[in-house]
Amino acid sequence: MRLYLRALPTILLAMVVTSAALGIVVMTALSLYNMPRLFLPSIGNVTIKKSLSISVFTSWTPEEIAYSLRAMGILAVPEVLVPGVANNTPILIRGVVPSYLGYYGIDEPASLLNCGALVGSGLAKVLGLGVGDTLMLTSFKGISANVTVCGVYSSSRFPQLNYNLIVNESLAKRLDGLPQTIVSVIYANTSLSTVKSINEVFGLRVITTMKNAYLAILNSMNSTVLSTALGNETLMLPFGAYYLAVYNSSSIIWYGEVLLVRNTTVVIAKPIVTNITMTRPAYPTLWVGVEWPNGTLVSSYYLLIYYSNDSLAYAVVGHGVTPVALPQGTYRLSIIVGNTVYSVVKDLMPGVNASITIMPYSIVLSELASYAPNYVFRVAPVSPSLGPQALLSTLRVGLGTLIGIVIGLLIILSLGVVGIVGYSYSANEELINYLILQGVRSWGLVVMVDLPLTLVYAVSSAIGVGMAYFAWPLIMNALGISVLGIPLSLAQPTPTQYLVAYPIILALLTLMQVYARRGVFRGA
Repeated sequence: MRLYLRALPTILLAMVVTSAALGIVVMTALSLYNMPRLFLPSIGNVTIKKSLSISVFTSWTPEEIAYSLRAMGILAVPEVLVPGVANNTPILIRGVVPSYLGYYGIDEPASLLNCGALVGSGLAKVLGLGVGDTLMLTSFKGISANVTVCGVYSSSRFPQLNYNLIVNESLAKRLDGLPQTIVSVIYANTSLSTVKSINEVFGLRVITTMKNAYLAILNSMNSTVLSTALGNETLMLPFGAYYLAVYNSSSIIWYGEVLLVRNTTVVIAKPIVTNITMTRPAYPTLWVGVEWPNGTLVSSYYLLIYYSNDSLAYAVVGHGVTPVALPQGTYRLSIIVGNTVYSVVKDLMPGVNASITIMPYSIVLSELASYAPNYVFRVAPVSPSLGPQALLSTLRVGLGTLIGIVIGLLIILSLGVVGIVGYSYSANEELINYLILQGVRSWGLVVMVDLPLTLVYAVSSAIGVGMAYFAWPLIMNALGISVLGIPLSLAQPTPTQYLVAYPIILALLTLMQVYARRGVFRGA
């Protein structure tokens, strides 16, 4: 029994060390599983990307889905993710809509993104950056841009963002070579059933008694979907919010909005908008000029101007150059010429003329044809803790290095296990031999050897795994292990994952002891 008591402290210490080593391996493996957290903030409860894309970095998701969801009252935040390099350091460039900064827990004026970039406080320390510094950004596609650091932020909600560089969504699209209608992912506070409906096509039935009129349909981003003669028909369109305008040769005679989440019928029976004129406060007049690519003015068109919340601010029949009185701000201008609807976003300043160049109808048709394949892309929800997605998301950003770390830890661990198994073999041999000589048989050995050792393993495993849980981020930070400049320690397992890992490690250690015990006396 003295041998037994002397062996237990040594076994306890050995098991603590072994379980700590196992815990570090498990923590590293779970951090790979949690890798999407480094790239995808948990805004809302669903992240939407193109279903067939290999990773979130190569996903082409129609941005109009976000605006359609918002029209339904659902939180939806579009984002562009661009792996790149700044000052020879790999970083993640995040393109956001300036007005959505608050969703990221960033308390900085949205206007700063219109003058340059915002740098996370952690990345600013790594690169030695401050406000006013200039950066050369190069995306993984080889597209470069010079930006000025206009602010250093610290996210209160998502610490991984403090190692990112945030730019205006349009600049991120240019760096990634994306069309203006496409983003990487959309964060949405919605259900999986809604995501399923996004992939469906619905019938929009139009019933009308009007004659000699035209119908224009714009999507939630005010891009032309259809422009045709008005008549009774059923149009098949994807899920989304749409704007419908009916016009004739002299005026806009009907305007409406449709949320296409099911088969819908729209009755256009009589004019509800006729020669819209709106009385505005006495703002200084600006002139909106609409011209063709060759510089000649468009002789007749309909001009609709919308606020940033998509409410109508001004509408008028225009000829060449049209006077408009509006307060300073950013507006969306829709111009209807013949059967074609054009849409553009402009910063209007009182007293400063705005010039808009529009393309002939034949060129617009070719643009629509090239856009159509993107319009019907299927999308899929992505969980921020989805294991396979974690691996796919890191294919281009150092997965080999991380696997090498895990393999190295396993090799070190295996050497330690060999030594502990050898010690357990010797300790069990003396102890079991002594007990057998005293006449103790199988069940007695279980009660006097296996049960106490199992309790020792349970305590030592808890101590060792707990040490690993708290030491793992310190080790990762000390080694400087990061992905696109984001410390891997920020992907630390959650307490729930930690509690799941504990019984697995305990079972492994117990099996190791059983194997060592059987190695002493197979018949014991």
